[in-house]
Formats: sequence, structure tokens, C-alpha cells
Amino acid sequence: MTTRTRPISATHCHAFVIAAAFVAAGVAAAAPSATASETTAAKSNADLYRDSIIAAAVKRPSYQKKLKPLDASKPRVKMITFHTKRSMPEGDANSVLQTRGIKTIKKTSGGKGEIQYDTWVSIPAESSKACKGAKDPVLALEQILGMPPVAGDWVLDEFEVAPKDIFRPCASSPDITTKQCDLTLPTEFKSKKEKEAVKAAQAFVFVQMWTSFNVDFPKPGYPFTGMGWT
Repeated sequence: MTTRTRPISATHCHAFVIAAAFVAAGVAAAAPSATASETTAAKSNADLYRDSIIAAAVKRPSYQKKLKPLDASKPRVKMITFHTKRSMPEGDANSVLQTRGIKTIKKTSGGKGEIQYDTWVSIPAESSKACKGAKDPVLALEQILGMPPVAGDWVLDEFEVAPKDIFRPCASSPDITTKQCDLTLPTEFKSKKEKEAVKAAQAFVFVQMWTSFNVDFPKPGYPFTGMGWT
């Protein structure tokens, strides 16, 4: 896997699209926005982020968004991951709670590297409206990806990965070629392999919900919808 690291700037943001996938891991997205009655000048970014977690925990029809499908016929697709320069501690088994914003790519020689844990990713597309020209591009990316509004030394790692190693974190299906996640859970499957893949995705979604829907804990919660976009 060839990797390339870029610093975050308002001029670089346009090159990266906020999509929706997860490399043996990865999701891209935008956090649910608060209603006009909930947003006031008195609320801090931390307060608004806390509200977004609570909003994400209640499923709504409006959360069924149009998604960017990936081309599964390609041998490799280009992805990016947004993280601080701080790396995940070696041998840390609690990766589910910590992979957002934490570096999980171990660089090797020749500009190559290996993903050490399941890693949240986005695809380079549609990002021109995400944070290009933003006063605070890091905050803009954090908001779109459903991450806590925290400062730090943030970078984007760009790399290529085989489509078979990517899944979409939908409760209905991990299919990366789908254009949206369903609001209902499937009861019929085309094959045993498909059933196993869907059940594995549902187990992942359950863990994400259980570990994301929390406030006032040492580790941050996340506005995870299970609908493939955050």
C-alpha cells in the first residue's frame, strides 16, 4: 500500500471527498445538524457536538442519505484517512473505541505502509463544498466526519486499497456499491456468504452504537447513525 501524507489547509480540502466507507474499516460523513431552535450563540462547539450524539441515537427517515458508491471492479481504489500525528499504542486491543482520528498506518520503506487496525476512511470526491476555503478547515473536516471538535496536529493520509477490504457501515448491508442504506433490516439473502457479511456488519454497527452513544465518559462519543455516512 503506497501512502502519501498531506497537511490540512483550506486549499487542500477541495481534493478530498467526504464519502462513506470503512477499510476492513471506514466511514465518511457528516454529523447530524441541530435544529434551529437548538442552536444558539451561547452554545459552544463542544455543546453542539454533544447534541449531535443525542440526535444520531434516534433514527429518523431523513438519515437515509444518497451515498457515493465505490467501483468494486477496480483492483485498487484511492482512499484517505484523517488523523492526528499521534499513533495508536502498539498492541492496543481496544481499537473500536479509538480508531477515529488516531493514526493506524505503519509506514514502511519506499513510501509504503500497512494499516494496523480497522480504519475509518473517505474517498477523494465531492469534498469541494466540505471545507475548501473554510476559516478552520480542521474543524470543518471534524464536523463533516462526525468527530469531536478538538485541536491538534492533523494530517490526511492518502492510500490505495482493494475494494474487498472495504465495507460500508450500514445496518442493512456492508455493500460498498449501494447508493443508500435501508431503514429496515434484511430477512432474506441471496447466499450464505451474503448473510454472513450482513450479520458481521450488523455486529459491527451494534458495537459502534454501544460505544458511540455516550456523553460524560472519559472517551468521546460519536454521532454514529448506522446509515453509511457517519
